[in-house]
Amino acid sequence: MLSYIEEGKLLFTGLTFGCAWEHWSWPNVGVFGTHRTLKKGRPKVNGPDQMLHPQFIDFARAFLSHAQSSRPSLSNRQRELAVLRIIEMVLDDEGANGNPTEITLHTLNRVATIITEVYTGNDTKYQYGQCIARIATELQSKGLTRNAVGSFSNPIECPSYFRLTLTDEAERHRAKQLPDERALIAMNSVFAQITEPTLPDNVIDVFVTSCGVLIQAGSKRGGELFEARIGALFSEKDSEGKLQWGLRWRSFKNPKDPTRPSWFSEPMAPYAIEAYNRIVAITDEPRRFAKYCEEQLAIRRNNPNDERLRFYRYPGFPDLPENQPLSKAQTLSALGSKAHSSETANKISALRSRNLDTADGAYSLSSLWHSVLDRLPQGFPYVKGAKDKKLKYSEALFCMHPYQLAKLQTNPLGLWMPSLETLAYYIRGTESTCGFFVRHRVTNDNGKPVHLKSHQIRHLIDTFSHESTGEHFQSREAINALAGRTAQWQGDTYNHVPAGEYAERARRATQQADGRNAVFDLPVVAGQSTEEIQTKHWSVRLRPLSCAGIDMHYRSATIATIWGGCEHDWLLKPCPYSRDCLNCTSHVCIKGIGNDDQERLERLKKLLEKIIVQQGMSREAHERGDPGTKFWLDYQTAYRERVEELIDLLESPATPDGAQIRLNGTANTHLHRVLQQKVLESVERQMLETDAVEYLLAAYRENRALPLDTTTALLENHYGT
Repeated sequence: MLSYIEEGKLLFTGLTFGCAWEHWSWPNVGVFGTHRTLKKGRPKVNGPDQMLHPQFIDFARAFLSHAQSSRPSLSNRQRELAVLRIIEMVLDDEGANGNPTEITLHTLNRVATIITEVYTGNDTKYQYGQCIARIATELQSKGLTRNAVGSFSNPIECPSYFRLTLTDEAERHRAKQLPDERALIAMNSVFAQITEPTLPDNVIDVFVTSCGVLIQAGSKRGGELFEARIGALFSEKDSEGKLQWGLRWRSFKNPKDPTRPSWFSEPMAPYAIEAYNRIVAITDEPRRFAKYCEEQLAIRRNNPNDERLRFYRYPGFPDLPENQPLSKAQTLSALGSKAHSSETANKISALRSRNLDTADGAYSLSSLWHSVLDRLPQGFPYVKGAKDKKLKYSEALFCMHPYQLAKLQTNPLGLWMPSLETLAYYIRGTESTCGFFVRHRVTNDNGKPVHLKSHQIRHLIDTFSHESTGEHFQSREAINALAGRTAQWQGDTYNHVPAGEYAERARRATQQADGRNAVFDLPVVAGQSTEEIQTKHWSVRLRPLSCAGIDMHYRSATIATIWGGCEHDWLLKPCPYSRDCLNCTSHVCIKGIGNDDQERLERLKKLLEKIIVQQGMSREAHERGDPGTKFWLDYQTAYRERVEELIDLLESPATPDGAQIRLNGTANTHLHRVLQQKVLESVERQMLETDAVEYLLAAYRENRALPLDTTTALLENHYGT
């Protein structure tokens, strides 16, 4: 454990948590307080008794350092720290005194139970369960506990199974992941109504609507949007010579390919271009200021007294000489403050809030400029906290001044970067401020303001992509490439196409080109019962409710017969019993309305007439006492029953067109053929293959519809059974 912690400290020094290892809170990760302390709503710990146990806290820090080093994700670190707090609490309840080496499977299972009680939402619970599993894997692989915990698996059910079911709960889950149509319509409507995007009164709506349009156009994560660079918009001609537009994004899932293009769909392209240009317009001045500061800092590093160090003249800057002593009012005016000269108390307060001298003549523009440069954001010229470590303020598409989006006085000599949280704040609002949909009076059926999360748009775009058909069809690979994913499975979470739609696609895909139903057609019958139809001899396969209801076993090679079709596996040779198809459980008879289907029905009726004749002859012979006739009478009687039932099913309105009718019970299956061939070979080679022989004999003995032929005689002569 000690070596693990020391290694974690070494990794910590190379990470950008922005604090010391021993600090009670790591920025953007969380507080190292106990679960019970933070459960009471305390934002910080006020004493050692509220911190994690001394034996546990360094293990928690080391785990987070190892995890961040191998798989960077601050959101995962936040969840893992929350789980670690609960683990520490359970250890304390078990009397382990916070010692992580005493963690057991019982400990982890108890933590999972607490998570299901503390947190709401299936997605949230599952994600926290995954955190427990990662901690268990680390404990086992590094030998950090005395107990075997490697067998732990997340007991909290993954909600993704909702994608493949047709229940009401699944529909609610899909609806929760997708945005309200009214929200998108309202956002795009406001976007279309803005005519002067640079007006201060429009800046919030320009910000919100432009972000929404760009996310819609590019199917991107909101966080990726706020790390876009100026100049990201580009165009190229496609293979047909048409001009196509897109943005170059940096995908969080694929950071090794920072220039990956994200193309706009043709209808969205003009709106996305306008949204991009609007953001450029409201952020142009902050970027210009950032670039000027970069140049000035480079000059100051070489010579702090260089004459080229001059105060930045922003739009509306007062006409003041560079080296003239400034009064309090002039100092505030140079800094962009609108305080009136008569408000002395306000001026003094404003200067003190900036940690500046309050005396008249304390500054000139030259000396004040050094103070401005010293107050630039930490890490300047790079944007601190960005996943793109080389992103500069002067190159960032969303570079802004402080308070530029607020109803406060903008600071023209400061720099600030909005984030995904900023967008969420202005969409939903707070108790004291109106959100976007409240201001524009967009409500749901209950009269309450609609809600929208930026990630719901990404879910919607992916779902639309999976629903596309015909000439607009997009493959799974193309959809994931557009979204900037590196692994194909990552896109499954975003696909909310109802399962019934996939069943319908299977039906369409298996139709023959001439419009007739194929052997495996899955028909759509309005109001048709989904319960399986059963008779004494036959079962009818109807349209499935979901993909899981499609019998995937019956596929591959098909032999067309005069009654329907016989399904085989490609590995087997064509069936030698094709003339006895109606006594075979692998044979499928299809009800249809085509000419071929009607001809099959007529052939069955003619066959029935012949069977009735043969049955009568067998009965007469049996009544005369002729030897061997009992078997043939039973066979023809059963054969007649089967054909009569089959004809009734094909003519019944309760059996939908396209239904697949298969014989019940056991008969001459492909398994029999394989085993038969295997044993015959062993007999010819004088090789005893006991298992195969026993399987074959059992299969034949259970199958009363198939007489024991010469193969059985060979076996009895050879093995004496």
